[in-house]
Amino acid sequence: MSKVSKVNKVGFEVKTCGRCGGRGHYSRNAMGSTTCYSCNGAKEIYTKRGATARARFVELTSVKASEIVVGDRIHMQDGCWRNVTEIAFRENAGKVNGVPYSQLTINTKKVSYGVGPDTLVRVWRGQEAWDACLASALAFQATL
Repeated sequence: MSKVSKVNKVGFEVKTCGRCGGRGHYSRNAMGSTTCYSCNGAKEIYTKRGATARARFVELTSVKASEIVVGDRIHMQDGCWRNVTEIAFRENAGKVNGVPYSQLTINTKKVSYGVGPDTLVRVWRGQEAWDACLASALAFQATL
């Protein structure tokens, strides 16, 4: 195991991005940007241990979409935390390869999300719960 002395502000192990050398930028791409694709401009990437521990943290702070209730604060695809204002369940919402599926529509003040009932969604359950999940993930990282 290699010695890693860097951790990000949360505590997960990181290392300098090998693609951009920690500059956050690489050669210009087709989109006209120079932002490094590997680190997305952050200059650092998770080590294997850090990535595994962060995945554990995300898992610990997530619930199935079917367990979300109105008033929950959720983190979805757009990267923002939003308050749930309404939830609607639709059975037989469509078919994929001839197999019917159900869908939850989770509404917030600005955005609606359509997800399967078993889709994992990050939920804010308060600072105490968040800190406990983070401590658990960091303790897990120490065992890797």
